[in-house]
Amino acid sequence: MRLSLPSVPISTILFFTLVLVQMMSIVPNADSHRQATGHSRSQPFTIDRRVSPVVKNLSPTSGPAKGGTIVTLTGNHFYSGLTQVEINGLASQSVRIISKTELRITMPKNEVGWASLLIMNPGGASLQLPNAFKYFSALLPVEPIPSDVNQDQVIDILDLVLVASQFGREGNALVGDVDGDGRVSIFDLVMVANQFGQNPLAQLPAVAPSQLEQMATELSADQRLRAIKAIDELAADSSQSAEILAFLQRVSLTLRPRAIPSMTQLLPNYPNPFNPETWIPFRLASNTGVRLLIYSASGQLVRQLVLGSLPAGDYLTPDRSAYWDGRDQKGRIVPSGIYFCRLDVIPLKMPSTVNGRLYRQLTLLK
Repeated sequence: MRLSLPSVPISTILFFTLVLVQMMSIVPNADSHRQATGHSRSQPFTIDRRVSPVVKNLSPTSGPAKGGTIVTLTGNHFYSGLTQVEINGLASQSVRIISKTELRITMPKNEVGWASLLIMNPGGASLQLPNAFKYFSALLPVEPIPSDVNQDQVIDILDLVLVASQFGREGNALVGDVDGDGRVSIFDLVMVANQFGQNPLAQLPAVAPSQLEQMATELSADQRLRAIKAIDELAADSSQSAEILAFLQRVSLTLRPRAIPSMTQLLPNYPNPFNPETWIPFRLASNTGVRLLIYSASGQLVRQLVLGSLPAGDYLTPDRSAYWDGRDQKGRIVPSGIYFCRLDVIPLKMPSTVNGRLYRQLTLLK
């Protein structure tokens, strides 16, 4: 028996075909990349995982060298199965994406010292967190150490500045009163400085801003004046070595207010030629977001350094300027040749736009 189906007008077929195509369309975005889109009865949605990750908080910031510390990062643009993390240049296999705004890393075993993190999304979008986590010896006593003023299990310049910011104050509940005599004096500073270890120069992050610079921005005007006076007094001690004296002078300069540059500049990198690392200094005439892009001579993007939001000022010294280790976005060592650095100035209120771009030539010579 033959079944006869009702005829369907060709206009009806075309209508339903058009509706299906619109619901499952692939449309280009502003960057000419293709994005999968869909439509619902409420709001259209767009999936784009090439945006740089954002980190607003990281906790805890230290843990034992044996590893196992679970570090939680909160921010935005974390994607399950796509966002990757490198710890000191090595890919981490213990990354757990809790949500788009929360990521957790189980820190691996490592030597005592600083660890830097690189958070990467597809398409070369990444965020560097230099010296983000401090490994300490598991043999450290559990009880608080008086000189560890900020109680991060590490006695360094940050503890010294905290003591210095209360210099000259008297009271019973002062964190800077290391010796417990009710007054923050030069003796408290010496107690902290003497426990820096064999090398008293605490390592500062290679990419601006340094931890010290960030800390300085959180001090009040009165705390800055007290800290400068205390550091200068400690530096005036004739028994200090030349190395410690130079270090204290740098700390004092960091704490002092700086003149704001009249214009934003991307300055020549140093050393140049370099092998394998170089520092890229710059000046900012206003508070702004900063991103540096490294290109090969053929115009291919090699590395992206996202420095985040920075205050106006000079970023000239190794502890403040941008740092490139001669590796590409995947951590591979790049060959000798001519490279170009581009500095993007990004308005804080309009992060999707770029106000200005400056270029410099870099030479890697092996």
